[in-house]
Amino acid sequence: MAQAPRLPSRTFKLLEEAQGSVQGEQALLDYLSSEHDIDFMKEMLRPLDPSLIPSGPLPPVGIRALRSAEYKKAQNALKALENSATFFKILSLAPPSESVTASTNMCLTILIDIWPGITEWILYCFMHAHRFMNPATVVGMCAVLLIGVTNNPSGPRGVLREELALMTCTIDILFILLGGLIAKRENTSSYGRATFPVS
Repeated sequence: MAQAPRLPSRTFKLLEEAQGSVQGEQALLDYLSSEHDIDFMKEMLRPLDPSLIPSGPLPPVGIRALRSAEYKKAQNALKALENSATFFKILSLAPPSESVTASTNMCLTILIDIWPGITEWILYCFMHAHRFMNPATVVGMCAVLLIGVTNNPSGPRGVLREELALMTCTIDILFILLGGLIAKRENTSSYGRATFPVS
């Protein structure tokens, strides 16, 4: 049975409080700068291990689907993507400082090694967005995550973000996102169906 991510309680609380709160964002940044909590990153990203991706499609939305192991794995992955999107968005928008740069580099270094597997989950969620309660949210949070890990509005992108941005798996996901947006604008598809162009 799929297990929910076991985030350390203090870090999880800070991450929850950081959503939509300037004070919360600063508290999380201060904590990361002082504690260098690598275990937090590992626990947050654990549900995005590609070995957990269901081997087949998700069942149609319903009571049976909600109880299935496959759906629980996908829901845990979505929560991990949401947490990761919030987390890396905060890092990318934080005012530049030596401590923030050090924390960001530590997190990006961890992310680089497992990013290809995470993008496999992103692709799976794209293709099964119509099986979730709010398909547009699925695509939106993945877009926020992509921006957060590859962009630095406050200064140069940096070597680590550049490496993530130039990975083939990142480029593939970006093209899928753009294809879905173009198709939606042309009223030929919607986020509510698995219409993203995948070869």
